Amino acid sequence: MTRKKIETLSFEMSVNNRQYIVKATPFTTATGETRFRISYNDSPVHIFGWDENLDRVTEIEEVSDLLPPVIETAIAHELETNYKHLQQAA
Repeated sequence: MTRKKIETLSFEMSVNNRQYIVKATPFTTATGETRFRISYNDSPVHIFGWDENLDRVTEIEEVSDLLPPVIETAIAHELETNYKHLQQAA
């Protein structure tokens, strides 16, 4: 059995004149959906994925404290912009 190395993606974003360094690690659920483990500025992990009801990427599991909406929206936008396959996986 060959294991595929999972790469963590990193990107910077600015929200309300504050810099955030975001780390996103993709993973696939048992049902084949693509999700991301997200942390920013070394925060606890949040899980993002495609929400069919909202028809967009969003925080789908509250693993820790809820993200501030402006940060959640900015991260979701970055994922939607750069990872179009999320929509196809849903």
